[in-house]
Amino acid sequence: MSQNVYGFGWNDTQAICYNEMEEISVPTRIDELSDQGILDIKASFEISIFQLLDGTFLEYGRNREEPGLLEIPTKKKITSWCSGRMHSIFQDEDGKLFVTGRNANGQLGLGDQEKVEGVVELKYFQEQSIQIAYYGAHEKNSFFVTSKGKMYACGQSSLIKLLLQDTPAYLTTPTLLETDMDHFITRVWTGCEAKHGFYETQDQKLVVYGTNISGQLGINSTDQITSAKEITTFRNKGKIKQITLSLSCSTVLLENGSVYSSGSFTTNGQGKSINSTKFQRIDKLKGKSIIQIAGGAMFSLALDSTGALYGWGSIKWGRFIKNVGQDQQPEPIEIKINSLSKINPKLIHLHSSCWHSFIWSTPDLSLINDFQNLYQKKYSTDFAISNLKCHQLLIKIRTGLDPKKVKDIIETNSFPLDEINSFLNWVYTGAIPFKIEPLSQICSLLEIKDFTKKSLQKDIELLYSDKESMDFSIIVSDENDVEDESENKKNENENEQENENEKEIEKEKENEKENEKEKKNENEKDNENENEIEVEKEKKKKKKKGKEKEKEKEKEKGKGKRRFWKFGRKKKENKNKKLSGEIYVHKLILLARSGLFREMFLSIQDSSNQVKDYTGKSIEAIELLIQFLYTNQIDLSKLKKNKKLHLELENAQDYYQLSPNSLFGDYIKQINFN
Repeated sequence: MSQNVYGFGWNDTQAICYNEMEEISVPTRIDELSDQGILDIKASFEISIFQLLDGTFLEYGRNREEPGLLEIPTKKKITSWCSGRMHSIFQDEDGKLFVTGRNANGQLGLGDQEKVEGVVELKYFQEQSIQIAYYGAHEKNSFFVTSKGKMYACGQSSLIKLLLQDTPAYLTTPTLLETDMDHFITRVWTGCEAKHGFYETQDQKLVVYGTNISGQLGINSTDQITSAKEITTFRNKGKIKQITLSLSCSTVLLENGSVYSSGSFTTNGQGKSINSTKFQRIDKLKGKSIIQIAGGAMFSLALDSTGALYGWGSIKWGRFIKNVGQDQQPEPIEIKINSLSKINPKLIHLHSSCWHSFIWSTPDLSLINDFQNLYQKKYSTDFAISNLKCHQLLIKIRTGLDPKKVKDIIETNSFPLDEINSFLNWVYTGAIPFKIEPLSQICSLLEIKDFTKKSLQKDIELLYSDKESMDFSIIVSDENDVEDESENKKNENENEQENENEKEIEKEKENEKENEKEKKNENEKDNENENEIEVEKEKKKKKKKGKEKEKEKEKEKGKGKRRFWKFGRKKKENKNKKLSGEIYVHKLILLARSGLFREMFLSIQDSSNQVKDYTGKSIEAIELLIQFLYTNQIDLSKLKKNKKLHLELENAQDYYQLSPNSLFGDYIKQINFN
């Protein structure tokens, strides 16, 4: 899976990449990482940890000759993790915690200060039936926030003593912090080199504690504090989105995109570095709509909603721009990375450790999530392997084999159900199970090579060009076609009525002729009444002529309607819009990704292989929508000169009930028509 991973900073421990460079000045694409399929990155003083899309973790650094596989002792998915200066904390979907790294200060919370090899479980909270909702790794400490708003800490006492009276030199077991303020704590903010900390409360109060020598606490002085203190700077400015803590600086990002800073790297907007003791808004970032920030030991980074990256602080330690005779960049400067400018900013991520940083893009995972959901809920399965339901098409594209052959091989070798289930889980999600050996055996029998790196998304993309296996079609009709059909039907009804009227007229004429004959005979027999008959006859003639004239008028009107019905309404020509057409697709793709089609296939039990789309959307709009469903990409060049098509796609997202986690809307919103 191709993606872009950039690294910069100090590389003396090989924490960024494996080469002979001790430092990497300016963001540089790391080729060995860009093909790994990286989901997340966390780095500390001497290592970097990379989470891959398949759920595995790689560790760089410590002067190893090659990356190490970080094995976490859980079968469950890791849902969150963080890194401090020299240790890391992980949490799985069951809420269990796992720790790794240095433990000289008891920061791992294992009850001792012994060296730890690999990753081990932190059992304290499970044993106490305490649920952890948030946590952070500091320089020499770990902090844990419970679901009930209480905070625990372990590690060196220099920072903890501001939150807990009579603290011993080291807390090797997580200890409840009884602060003077009765707060329901929700989040704690830490930093790999910071000697101060922040935490937030349920009522959005911000509390600070720790060293304040550079004014990094933002309390309007450099005085040292002896206990935690609430600051009110952001009370009326907006909700806090993110806080980064550096050695002598604190930076706050609000939900509205504004950035504030206090400490040694705050600037006054005139390009001069000053030590501020209270939070000031960074003028150079005004109007930039910042969506992410990151902080190293002595530098800061920010990413805006257009994908532009900014850096400020120590160039020597941050290495975000080339050092041209100056060690400090006192105010934010844009860092040019051309390949990231075309990527949806919501797919770009930042992380900084003490002395090195990463910026990377991740693939849109909505397609993978939709197929994982398809596997879990067994939508419209049409096949089974050892009674485990699945879809033939997905088995075929993931293995390259006939599904019946796959079934025979697996069932003949009598694999247990849990191992077959692991195989099918990989087929639908690309995820590798904790016990990889059974999956390796099945894939070896099926002659699947490099299955650990095989991408589900890439296989689904191949279906987009596989016309032969398409089993469904969408008949796209413009709304004008619908109007023409209803108009023609109306004209047909009018013509039928007209024909009935003509028949009645002919019938009346025949009746009149018969009446004339009878009257003539009567006149011959009764000459005495001849004059009276002549008078009556004249009256009837006049009346008949009047009726005939009225019917002729109706007939002329009918002729006009028939002519309209016969030739139809002439459609307005629009060279930029195809009015109708037929698009071939895979039923499985529509089923997995669109709520509209899922309802059609499952609730209505529609067994046909066609569906008519009378939504007024052009065939170009439906084709772009289908392209996204298969590839998670949109050909933006087709939208830039066609605002109407752009609006059609926005409406299509809701109409077709695309998955809520889809980034389809974000892609089309990138177009700027100004």
